[in-house]
Amino acid sequence: MINADIFDSIYNYLEDCPEDNLSCHLADDRRYQNALSAERTLAEQYQSLDLTEEQRSVIDKWVDSMQATNAAHSMVLFRLGMQSCFSLLMQLSGQK
Repeated sequence: MINADIFDSIYNYLEDCPEDNLSCHLADDRRYQNALSAERTLAEQYQSLDLTEEQRSVIDKWVDSMQATNAAHSMVLFRLGMQSCFSLLMQLSGQK
């Protein structure tokens, strides 16, 4: 059985994460909101362009490939994060 002190230790560790830590940057709502706003603006500009169906198809395929790449990167980061969590749990389980 895992001692509740381990969870307190993990929580304290995560609270003290430095500002250059990736997880801290991902939690920055202001940056996320700015990115969403920029994406919305670009989508509106894209819709207002006078493009042929072939041109739109090429752009849509490019966007789809970029989203697939980002999804793959997200999965890798998730797995690395899970490995780090399990490693930390294993290290903390020896503490009393």
